[in-house]
Amino acid sequence: MQNETLAKIFMQTVLKKPVRRKIYEKRNVLLKQNSSEGLVSIKAFVCSFIIGFISTCFIVCWIKGNELPY
Repeated sequence: MQNETLAKIFMQTVLKKPVRRKIYEKRNVLLKQNSSEGLVSIKAFVCSFIIGFISTCFIVCWIKGNELPY
């Protein structure tokens, strides 16, 4: 009786492990993709901010150098 229940429990755990492993692998892949996408968006934001800042400084210096009459 106990051997049968132990065998059933063992078979259930053996059968459940691959399903769990697949779920964990899918979750890990999704987490890696989300983190890499977030990193790319942060890099894009920083680059656009730097480009905008430099172009604004260039325009301000150019206007001050020309000294527009207004």
